[in-house]
Amino acid sequence: MSVNEKEYRLDFFRDMGFYRKTCSVCGRPFWTLDPNATICQDAPCTKYFFDRIPVRRSLSVSESRREFLRFFERRGHKVIEPRPVVAR
Repeated sequence: MSVNEKEYRLDFFRDMGFYRKTCSVCGRPFWTLDPNATICQDAPCTKYFFDRIPVRRSLSVSESRREFLRFFERRGHKVIEPRPVVAR
């Protein structure tokens, strides 16, 4: 399926100072305010912002969940057993 680039060249973006670029990693087009941008800022082309946040130590998924729950429990919230996300 091909996409007509004219459909994405919107006056609004140009009027607001955006540039239409092509990502040098994945090859997909993207909008940016940075005229020097070469990467689309989507994963996996770039790291997520939280990959750049300094942390005291790395946590596994289960450790992260446990710390998250402790945070809210210390603030008076009740921790309940997990429930399925999708209804039966």
